[in-house]
Amino acid sequence: MRTFRSTLLAGVAFGALALAPTPGATITLETTIDPDREVRITLQRMVDFERSVSLRVRTDPALVTPARVQELVASIDMRDGMGLRITRGQAIDVDHDIVLGASGLTAEIMRINQTPQGMTIVASFRDASGKIVAPPRDSLAVYTIGGEPLCFEQAMIAQEPDAMPMAFVLLIDRSGSMDDVMPDVRRAAATFLDALPDTASCAVASFADNMKTHATNQLGVAQCQPANFDLGGISAGGGTDLFPPLAGIYAAMRDPEAADWQKAVIIVTDGAVNKNTEAADDVAALKGDAVTFTYFLGGQEERWLKDLSDNYLTHEGHLPAMLGQYFEVVSDAYSQQTVLRLTQCPATGGRGG
Repeated sequence: MRTFRSTLLAGVAFGALALAPTPGATITLETTIDPDREVRITLQRMVDFERSVSLRVRTDPALVTPARVQELVASIDMRDGMGLRITRGQAIDVDHDIVLGASGLTAEIMRINQTPQGMTIVASFRDASGKIVAPPRDSLAVYTIGGEPLCFEQAMIAQEPDAMPMAFVLLIDRSGSMDDVMPDVRRAAATFLDALPDTASCAVASFADNMKTHATNQLGVAQCQPANFDLGGISAGGGTDLFPPLAGIYAAMRDPEAADWQKAVIIVTDGAVNKNTEAADDVAALKGDAVTFTYFLGGQEERWLKDLSDNYLTHEGHLPAMLGQYFEVVSDAYSQQTVLRLTQCPATGGRGG
């Protein structure tokens, strides 16, 4: 971890939503005294962003489950710890011959690691509304693709930090145009850091004409707690130069020591990036498996950022509430993960839980 942290600092210095489920809609009436103009009515649905958040980057077509394998899985009499049959929402990992399911939930496998103690699965689960939740004990099942039930022990990611370490970089635009919203951004950032697992590593950086880091220590990286970062030191002023800091962050996250880590970059910005095609291509090539979330505050969509991002939101509405919900969704996606350690089944063949 020491090597990764020092590399991340060097990279930083070089320079992954409509949101939580909300019923109903927001109606905005724009009044006018001009008789030649019609009254404008804006109907904004509160769409559930969580449905679109995937933390497993699947860019290789070889990772797409073949139709024949899907047919085999559909034929399995897959049952949870209570004996209830699971007929939908299973996650399949062909390379490790694993099918993961949960009663009434949709499963997503983040990664499977083979350790000296056995195979470890890190996964997330969603309810019918798309919200990431912690599955109840005895609601899970793990099978081989051929239909053999496997036994396991279940824990939350905060209880098993070594199962898949996490690294987050919060990258905040502090250009002059962010001045009015910066207090809201700082408050939301503090709440976000507080919601992440304490065992994760975080870095907070800001960019304008140059790059700054805001950890209170000399490493630039610390546990994900607000007290470890000088968020009050982020003040607006200058232009918007995103390429150098983002390139440095992505390069640092490619450290071989962090190969098995979950890595995420969260960008909050309101400005269009410099139209430097060569630099944009270089940044995209460095991205690797770092899941990138972008919350865009500008009035016009930033196409390059949208193409780079795994999850991209153009802001509308009340900033303190919406940005807070955005950060809540991202933090839940990581802190609500489940760790399953495969174990030897007892002679009676009972499943784990």
